Amino acid sequence: MPAGVTFSIDVDAQRGRGDSGQLDADLYEVLLELGDAAQQAATGVALFFDEMQFAETGDLGAVLAALHRIGQRQLPIAIVCAGLPQLATRLVEASSYAERLFSYHEVGRLSSEAAASALVVPARREGVAYDPDALEYLLERAGRYPFFIQTYGKYAWQVAPGTPIDMAAARSADTIAQEQLDSGFHRSRWNRATPAERRYLAALADVGDGPQSTADVSARLGLTQQQTAVQRQNLIDVKGLLYSPQRGLIDFTAPLFGDYVRRHHPLADDAAVS
Repeated sequence: MPAGVTFSIDVDAQRGRGDSGQLDADLYEVLLELGDAAQQAATGVALFFDEMQFAETGDLGAVLAALHRIGQRQLPIAIVCAGLPQLATRLVEASSYAERLFSYHEVGRLSSEAAASALVVPARREGVAYDPDALEYLLERAGRYPFFIQTYGKYAWQVAPGTPIDMAAARSADTIAQEQLDSGFHRSRWNRATPAERRYLAALADVGDGPQSTADVSARLGLTQQQTAVQRQNLIDVKGLLYSPQRGLIDFTAPLFGDYVRRHHPLADDAAVS
C-alpha cells in the first residue's frame, strides 16, 4: 500500500475434488462437476481456446483425455479450439484418438462470392455501392482473407467521397491498408524471428508463394536441410510463423507475408539478416 503497509491472508486450502496436482485427473473432475451442474440446469457449457498450437503436448493430452471421458458420460460440455494449421498434427501427437474427438474446419481464403458479399452487403444496407472493377481490385489485393477484407473495406469506405466506391478510392485504400498491415500485422511477426530465422524467412519468400520444398529453401541459402533444421522448427513450433502442409514442404502461416518480406527484407538485402 502507499504508506508501505502490507497484509496477507494465510488460510489452508480445503482439500476436495480436482486438486490432486495431476492435470488430466483434476481437469476431468472439474469438468465432471461443471457438466453435472449444467445438466441439472438444462443448459450447456462451451469452452473456447485460441492459439492452441502453442499448448504443451502434456497439457493437450490432459484436455483430450478429460474431454474423452466427459463425452462417454454424455455431459453437455463442448470444447472449441482455434489455432494455426499445425494444430491438427499437434493434437494427434498428444493423443491417438484426437481425430475422433473433433470435427476440423479450415478457415482460409473466402470464396469469390463470399468475399464480395463481405464488402457489398453491409455497404448496400447503408445505401452505398461498389464499382465492379473497384470491388474486384480490393478483393484481389486483400487476397480474399477475412481480416484483410475488413482492412481494405474500412479504408475504402473512409476515403471514398460518395457512392459508388470507385477505382480511385480503391487504389487510395490499397496504399493505406498496405502501410497499416506492414507496420502492424506483418512487422510484429517479422520481429519475433532471430537474425538466422529471418534469413530463412527471406529465403522462403524468395523461392515463391505457396508451399515450397524445404530443400529448395535451404539451397537458396547455400545450406543443407540439416543446417537449417533448427531455424525451420523454431519458426514452426515456437514462433508460429511457418507450417508444414505435408512432409518436405513449408509455407507461411500469415497470408501475404511472403510479399511483405520480399518488399521490405529481400534475401539479397542486409536487412534480411539484421
